[in-house]
Amino acid sequence: MSYPAGPPDPYDSPTGQAAAQNPPSEPSGNAADDFIISALVAAIIAGWVLSKIRDLLTKAQDVDPNAVTFLMRQSVFIQLLKMDEYAPINPMLGAQRRQNAFRRATYVLNSARRISTATLTRDPATIASAWTRELNYLGSHLQANRKRNEAAIQLAERWNKAGRPALMGWWATLDSKTTKECRAAHGRNFDPKSIPPIGYPGSVHPNCRCKSVLPWDTDLRVENLPDARMMFDGTVAASNPGWRATTTQP
Repeated sequence: MSYPAGPPDPYDSPTGQAAAQNPPSEPSGNAADDFIISALVAAIIAGWVLSKIRDLLTKAQDVDPNAVTFLMRQSVFIQLLKMDEYAPINPMLGAQRRQNAFRRATYVLNSARRISTATLTRDPATIASAWTRELNYLGSHLQANRKRNEAAIQLAERWNKAGRPALMGWWATLDSKTTKECRAAHGRNFDPKSIPPIGYPGSVHPNCRCKSVLPWDTDLRVENLPDARMMFDGTVAASNPGWRATTTQP
């Protein structure tokens, strides 16, 4: 099969494998996938050469080597692998950077699997159609990543102004558009140095209006909300090709 030419491999990052310290513990439930994702987190943060990332992806289950070759020749995919993040100058950005790396690694693996279903057909039209759909998924992933970074920056600014307290409060706009996750978090406190299961205020979903405030006079914690999860992770599950990240109004 013939594919468009891609950019050359980038140089190794001097930070090396040590940059993979303290990855977020969000297992997929599949031991093989957990190993691949953990290695991809290290690769993305440390800026390993593309050949190492290519080798990791080709070792994953249900991934066609031709799909990996195809993705590695797409300039937008190569840019995605270059971890262009804010420097972790405070605990919030440090925690968010690690989570973003995990989300990106998960997205990359799922992307390879989605494209594999097309490359296995060996049909150029099918592959082109799959790549068009993948660009939509990529847009959702990048939007979620940007939203998480903005939320972490805003939290860090408010945390510093508040004197760096041990806890921060969660404030949500309560009206007909408020999601159940944001409504449940309102009036609770959370540890600003550790990302709650639903994410930082402002990153729960694309239109999240939540903010961090001074801690409330309560023992209720966002971390203890039942069945809490981040709605807008942007990783896009590989098991459902028709699924897209949440983009509707809350």
